[in-house]
Amino acid sequence: MPPKKKDEEIDVSTLPPWTSVKALMLLGVPKKKAEMLRGFLEERPREYQKNVTRADVINFAKEKGMYVDPAQLNEKQRKDKTLVDVPTELTPEILAKAFLGLLADLDLKGRIAKKERIEAEAAGKD
Repeated sequence: MPPKKKDEEIDVSTLPPWTSVKALMLLGVPKKKAEMLRGFLEERPREYQKNVTRADVINFAKEKGMYVDPAQLNEKQRKDKTLVDVPTELTPEILAKAFLGLLADLDLKGRIAKKERIEAEAAGKD
């Protein structure tokens, strides 16, 4: 199968069903213990586990053009007319939209991986 072009649309109807489980951990513990727990989860990941941090959400928002960090703009970019409409303040609304977009992106990648695994298993049985 040839590699997909980046702009090529993926037909979602051809992908297998996907059930994702999302969990939010709000830790009411000292920062040291929270870091220890996060480190434990990252050291022993499951194949299906993806830890999403606030930094991941912010980076996704930057990649998709939902947010621009004003500290990273140079003078030429500050005067650029195309960046005028892009928010430079990180609001809860932007974080929420970016988080939902990131989850949708992860779900799509999971469905694609599941389809490829099913096709590989079917090819192995032939």
